[in-house]
Order: sequence, then C-alpha cells, then structure tokens
Amino acid sequence: KDAADAGFTGIIESVSDEAISHRGSQTSLERRVRVVLSLKLTDRGGKIIWTAKEISSDQAFTVLSNKTATENEKRNAIAVLSKRLAEKIYNMLTENF
Repeated sequence: KDAADAGFTGIIESVSDEAISHRGSQTSLERRVRVVLSLKLTDRGGKIIWTAKEISSDQAFTVLSNKTATENEKRNAIAVLSKRLAEKIYNMLTENF
C-alpha cells in the first residue's frame, strides 16, 4: 500500500431486495437484489483522481419453497451482479484513457 501510486476505496451505500412477481398476495415468486456503491481513486497525497457515486446493479432471483435454497439463489444473484459491477467500474475508469 505504501509503495502504490494510487489508492482505490469504496463504500457499499446499500444492498436491498424486493419482490418483482407474486403468487397470491403473500408469496413472492421472484425477487430482485440491488447493490449501490460509491468509489474513489486518490493519489499518494490524497488528491482525488477519479470518483463515482451511486453506481448500481441489480439481479433477479427465484424464490424457492426452501429458505436455504432461496438464500443460495440470492447469493448467486449477488455474485452475478458483482461481476457486472466490476466490468461497469472498469469501463467507467478507463473510458477517458
């Protein structure tokens, strides 16, 4: 860290999930998880080189009859949207080079 030319930091602003389709009035069939984060790239002296606020991505997942299986679906959805966010951030960071 001390030898780096710059430092990259980020804050997870929020993680939320909401129902997007239902079976009846009380049962969800599908949910969507959403992650919002803010990032900052600073030089050794602390000067901001690049910043991005409220970068977000979301991914749908299936609600299953077993709570553990549904949680696994949610974790898989977060993995997918994390990869999408990483690609989005990389593209944003390098678009002006």
